[in-house]
Amino acid sequence: MATPNCLMRCAYQAYKVNCNLLNLHIFVGRIRRLRRIRQHEA
Repeated sequence: MATPNCLMRCAYQAYKVNCNLLNLHIFVGRIRRLRRIRQHEA
């Protein structure tokens, strides 16, 4: 059976990965929106 410390570490790693994916998704969404606005202006 996994120790609580190991479970905490695994949960923390998963939490960090999820935060990074969420930030990346927001970042890409902003870039796409800016790119779309610039294309409409041109």
